[in-house]
Amino acid sequence: MAHMKTRKLACMLILVFPLFIAGCGAGYRGEVETSIANEDWESALPHLKLAIAANPEDSRAWRELGRVRLGLGKPDAAIEALTRSDAIDPDNSETLLYMGAAHEAKGAFDTARGWYESALRADGLSFDQRAKLRVRIARATRESHKLRAAELMKQPNEISPNTVAVYDFTPSDTTSPYAALSKGLAAMLITDLSNVSSIRLVERLQTQALVQEMQRSAGSTVDEATRIRAGRMLGAARSVSGSLNLFAGDEVEALFYVVRNESGEYAGTGSSRGAIAEVLRLEKEIAYGTIEGLGITLTDSERARIGKIPTTSFPAFLAFSQGIDLEDRYRYLEALRKYEQAVRLDPNFEEARTRLTTISGTQSNGDYSMDTDQFLKAVNTGGGATRIGPDGSPGLGARQVGSTASAGGFAERNLFGIEPGSENQNTVIPPVGAGAGGATITVTVPVRSP
Repeated sequence: MAHMKTRKLACMLILVFPLFIAGCGAGYRGEVETSIANEDWESALPHLKLAIAANPEDSRAWRELGRVRLGLGKPDAAIEALTRSDAIDPDNSETLLYMGAAHEAKGAFDTARGWYESALRADGLSFDQRAKLRVRIARATRESHKLRAAELMKQPNEISPNTVAVYDFTPSDTTSPYAALSKGLAAMLITDLSNVSSIRLVERLQTQALVQEMQRSAGSTVDEATRIRAGRMLGAARSVSGSLNLFAGDEVEALFYVVRNESGEYAGTGSSRGAIAEVLRLEKEIAYGTIEGLGITLTDSERARIGKIPTTSFPAFLAFSQGIDLEDRYRYLEALRKYEQAVRLDPNFEEARTRLTTISGTQSNGDYSMDTDQFLKAVNTGGGATRIGPDGSPGLGARQVGSTASAGGFAERNLFGIEPGSENQNTVIPPVGAGAGGATITVTVPVRSP
């Protein structure tokens, strides 16, 4: 009789145990969420193991296991669990975001950026989460360039004949309120050169990261020789740099140099001078002169694209330039305010809108230095009341201002008789020699060396 009771009990356990496991699997989420919220990673593990034992195809359990392993400082183990989750439920925004964080925790910033960008394209993240993720992508991008700079110091790239590196211009007076225009000029020059199909441009952040690494290693200031060496390391056959000379009476002169990196010889030089409010017209003169110095003949379509002005508002361009400078110094919150100012002054200023969107989730300058756990806590993955699809974009809420608005102490001036945001926004500025519409500008056209 006792033997029969034992057998009956064993049979009941065999039948009940799977139900017990399944029950644990179904009810694990509350305990796990509480443990994660309290960063009590160890206590979450048994619940997740039971859940996975009950249902090996539970993508959420695998995903949460990846999150817990991240919290425990085990990024490789986290990636293993997240890979299982992604195989079961592809393109889940949380899984993709965690995968990016796991690679970032390993210092693989370029790979992390790829996963973050995939998360940004997927469904399921709120507006605020997307904004925070864009800031993280910006951070991963800069950190990736820093690592690449250190690699290039040891193993430079081979010179590529079509590759060009563009450096920030050097202002003659770094204390001037206009000094940041030197960075805005370089950014616009890069945009213009990107319209030329025969040119392969080195990313601005990569040239900047390498020069900073060289400066740090040598303990010296950046000079032309440093830029030439950096250009060679980057594999660029040509480098473009210049200076911005600021004069009394709000006049400015922009000088540029095209250098052959292998020989250190100038391939072309030029300058443009005029009222500081006409700085974007001067930039077009520089762009055409630079292309001449590079020995390139433009097609009609390339010339037309380069001739389009990005904004008719000088205060908007100044704010944009100041934003780039602040962002380069990791002062993201202040940079955000400058980009917002630029977009308010000219809602059709696409470059400013792009930069604003990129760092729109910034809430403090400390956002950049967050570790992965701090970032994941801030982004609050899976939360957010308002969700948008993969093609959703933030409404900037920018309002157009009139021509008498002021920014940074300057009255907004319409240089070309064009209202910001009008159908004439894409007015083309002609190349050197085609007439400058009465503007007071003197130009030295670059001449190619034999």
